[in-house]
Amino acid sequence: MLPLDVIRKYYPVLSDEELKEIQEVVYLLACAVMQHVYGSKWMGDFEEVDQEEKWRV
Repeated sequence: MLPLDVIRKYYPVLSDEELKEIQEVVYLLACAVMQHVYGSKWMGDFEEVDQEEKWRV
């Protein structure tokens, strides 16, 4: 997850609760992107995929 200190640099006036909400949105967005790119099994072991298959889009 993106550390709260990193988010706080861009949004210094927000409360910790608001920063945690932003952190959650960023995490969920990253998960959605990974699932879109790699499919529903994106949490699997990427080392099992050969290099040619890894770069195929």
